[in-house]
Amino acid sequence: MAETRFQKRSIFLIAYIIFALLPVYWMVNMSFKTNGEIVASFSLFPQHFTWENYHT
Repeated sequence: MAETRFQKRSIFLIAYIIFALLPVYWMVNMSFKTNGEIVASFSLFPQHFTWENYHT
């Protein structure tokens, strides 16, 4: 009984952490993409890594 409770809690916490960190990953990912890549299509990683969005 205690093991199944621990497993359920662990699965819930892992899912919660993934969903909590997803917006942070999304912002960092978008910051390294070009403007064309952002509006074009869905991708998990930038095709052309750029620092253009960090220039002042």
